[in-house]
Amino acid sequence: MNKVLGLLGSIVFLSACTDEMISEGNDLLTLESRKIGILCEGNFLWENAQMDVWVPDSSSFISNAFEKANNKPLGDVLQSAVLYGSKLYLVVNSSGIVYSVNPKTLEVLERFTTGFTSPRYAVGYQGKLYVSDINANNVVVLDTLDGSISEIPVMKKTNGERSGWTENITVWNNKIISAVYDGFLWVYSPSEKETDLIALDTGAQYLAVDAKKRLWVGCSHGKSSSLTAFDVDFNTIARKEWKNEGSMGHLSISMTGDTLWYTISGELKGITIDDMDNEFSVKVPYASIYGMDVDPRTGEIYVSDALDYVSRGRWSVLNPAGDSIIHSGKTGIIPGGFVFF
Repeated sequence: MNKVLGLLGSIVFLSACTDEMISEGNDLLTLESRKIGILCEGNFLWENAQMDVWVPDSSSFISNAFEKANNKPLGDVLQSAVLYGSKLYLVVNSSGIVYSVNPKTLEVLERFTTGFTSPRYAVGYQGKLYVSDINANNVVVLDTLDGSISEIPVMKKTNGERSGWTENITVWNNKIISAVYDGFLWVYSPSEKETDLIALDTGAQYLAVDAKKRLWVGCSHGKSSSLTAFDVDFNTIARKEWKNEGSMGHLSISMTGDTLWYTISGELKGITIDDMDNEFSVKVPYASIYGMDVDPRTGEIYVSDALDYVSRGRWSVLNPAGDSIIHSGKTGIIPGGFVFF
């Protein structure tokens, strides 16, 4: 795969499908088929976030699936979602809510509001959900067994100098790792209940773990971005920088773990993990990519375009090589992410 990707430059797509079949009901969610949730942020303070669902095996699309399943709107700014255990957790940023839902039906099982200010991303580990936050100087810990909430401080705050704004969060080497926008990695060891901070570039936001179990961190500040790889002792073993070339928007690892996919100023790019100079671009027929992720089960690449940010956006799924579109269609307002369940 690396040799093929290394030859990719500007790619012209062969589009398979352009519009989805819209299901008016919610019955398709009860199928055992794999599903992809398209997370539509909606407009800030408009309370119009929504979650659409794509069912590849039946080529079916369920618009506003959460609202149909629960007979109520989702809330304000659907930021992210994660499947953990037998539940799907939805993080609604501006509303300060984390929902646990049945992944088969999307029916709400629990609604958590205590302790959340502006939650961003979540990861599950040993029965607990760790949730990052852009406005709280802590990571919130939700016990998925008893529903209790606790907090772990991110960094010492002196005269408001540090916000503790945390973004992507993951499990790596039996530790909880979160990117701190101020320019750090927050490291928490659940077994020892100890935290640490690793200095990094300003604008730390994105995390990925490759096939060699190395941690990659994407940073973006202004028009400059960087990618840094760490070994288990937090030694820097690889690094790439973009100076005044635009901001990084997303970072994902391929299913095989040997290729990093990311966006720079709305353009899809990739590199192989052992050749930082071998960067290639993929020309997706959008004005600008807003959301991007890789399905860990198939390697397919999902991208979205927010278009004008007030009307319905668009999403597409690309094959694992990134050289053809498998499907494309309309979705809700500001599609910002995906969840695979």
